[in-house]
Amino acid sequence: MTLLPASIKVGPMRYRLITDREAMHEERYDSGDGDLKGRVNFHALTITLDTKLPHDALADTLLHEVRHAIHRHTGCDDIEKFVEEDFVNRTNAMYLAVLRENPELVAFLVSEE
Repeated sequence: MTLLPASIKVGPMRYRLITDREAMHEERYDSGDGDLKGRVNFHALTITLDTKLPHDALADTLLHEVRHAIHRHTGCDDIEKFVEEDFVNRTNAMYLAVLRENPELVAFLVSEE
């Protein structure tokens, strides 16, 4: 099984992954969402994940949170302002950079446990 990376670089920022159960419990409490699987904190530069999820769901959740960080750092976090083509053009280079700069992330996302 491929291990989760300790951190993920998104543009100039490095997000630390948090995988402890208490932190996930606190995120669920703070958000009011008992089904929360992951959450990104742009101020603390952290991504908190529920590691009790099956591998494929965990990979999906991690990529989901990384995309939130990409959208934030490319100014696309208010998707309603953009049409699809503009959104894709604005974020594509950042997606590619994140994948190239984080081989451990890629290995985790494409692994099958």
